[in-house]
Amino acid sequence: MIPAPPPGRRVAVVGAGIVGLATAHALIKDGAAVTLIDRAGICAMTSAGNAGCLAVTSVLPETRPGLLAKLPRWLLSRGGEVTVRPRYALKALPWLVRFALAARATPRARATAALTALNATVYTHLIPLLREAGVEQDLHRAGSLELFETERAWRAAQSEYQEKRRLGVRVEAVPAAELPQLEPAIARSIRHAAFFEDWSHVSDPRRIGLAIGDLVRRLGASFQQREVVGVTADGHTATLAFADGEEARFDQLVIAGGVWSRALAAQLGDRLPLDTERGYNITVPDPGIALSRNLQFPEHAFVATPLSIGLRVGGLVEIAGTRLPPDYRLIDGIVATTRRFLPGFRTTGGVNWMGMRPALPDSLPVIGLATRHGNVAYAFGHSHLGLTQAAPSGRLVADLLAGRPPIVDPHPFRPDRF
Repeated sequence: MIPAPPPGRRVAVVGAGIVGLATAHALIKDGAAVTLIDRAGICAMTSAGNAGCLAVTSVLPETRPGLLAKLPRWLLSRGGEVTVRPRYALKALPWLVRFALAARATPRARATAALTALNATVYTHLIPLLREAGVEQDLHRAGSLELFETERAWRAAQSEYQEKRRLGVRVEAVPAAELPQLEPAIARSIRHAAFFEDWSHVSDPRRIGLAIGDLVRRLGASFQQREVVGVTADGHTATLAFADGEEARFDQLVIAGGVWSRALAAQLGDRLPLDTERGYNITVPDPGIALSRNLQFPEHAFVATPLSIGLRVGGLVEIAGTRLPPDYRLIDGIVATTRRFLPGFRTTGGVNWMGMRPALPDSLPVIGLATRHGNVAYAFGHSHLGLTQAAPSGRLVADLLAGRPPIVDPHPFRPDRF
């Protein structure tokens, strides 16, 4: 039988990734009796192997004008900035078209304003959470360098930099001659660089997630490793059905299950265009080089992050759903490019990984109450920004379930916006 949740306002949080954990913490601080439920374990999936970046300067949507023209190339090529698995192409096409259309002026401006507002609160809510979990020292506010090999790509980036500056992002050009002093491992072929002061990274995203998981359990949350296959709600209670045939009832419910949230939301009447942006990386314990901060390579859509467990290099976007097996050959291209930009990089002992980023086509997560049920909230679809936006997302969910003024305007993130 399922253990009964402790007395008080009983809230189930489905999903124990970083967003679910941060949400559980915020709800406990509100006095709720929280039961945390996950099919794989605490911080066991995408939250464990991501790049470890706090990308607070990522205030522009992923979509860009002109993407419709790129769709044929994405559908036909492998290993580029975006790769679409042939077996998944027909299913992915509607999402890709919506993603491209979200680059139009009005939806893009709406998403930019929402991302800017949410990201502005990240450190306000994250730092106290890390401090309470005992891992504040694992946050490294060393900034990030964007590196460019070609003059053309550097010139193309300037309009984005200007737009970000107007939004309050601190970004400055760094002469190539100064790069050897900042990061000796960088190849001399790098012609331009930009420094983002407010970017940061963590020592190990899995360590962060496990520490927050330990914290919420110390504060009274219970944890159940089970698969949720069904959900119903009536405004007063929410009932979860598990794969083993058992059920449990709660006063309130939060669905924060990443890419697996779509099916549960649909059972509650919210059909959302959620899909996966699968990312790949390799973590090398002894990479032969040392970095002091995160490096970004916009021309090739990957990043390199110095973690306590080694150098993690990865990125890309593969559209392939949740069922197809990983294609680790994509990492070969990342490694080859990394060796060109970081000549001493070696991969002996490296561990390959693939994670499923949950993404909506407008580049915004779903954070809000279910359309038909005021006692059910959603917190999923954060794409590349799950670690970045987890703490404010959890606080926003807690605000909405408590009926108090939220930390940011929740309207852009509502589930009925599609």
